[in-house]
Amino acid sequence: MAEKEYIEREDAVEATWRILNGIGYSEKHNDRLVEEVDAVLNEYPAADVRPVVRGEWHEYDDDYGKICCSVCEEDAPCDYPWNYCPNCGADMREES
Repeated sequence: MAEKEYIEREDAVEATWRILNGIGYSEKHNDRLVEEVDAVLNEYPAADVRPVVRGEWHEYDDDYGKICCSVCEEDAPCDYPWNYCPNCGADMREES
């Protein structure tokens, strides 16, 4: 299954407004079309999403290979650098 992407409703309405202004319709016509787009978008339920908190693993004890999260500063339960912090859920993958 493809990864979903989420956008803010207000951003979608603003993008519609910019497109219509670029086409050159009258302002009154644009207002009506933007209201219609807004009404259609409001028919869809909002997704329950959270912003991604990114962090990185920091090594702090070379003798024992200990690592901690840069966000919550808690130790990883083992020396394996996971893709996320099991303590706070921070995403440790590089941003693409």
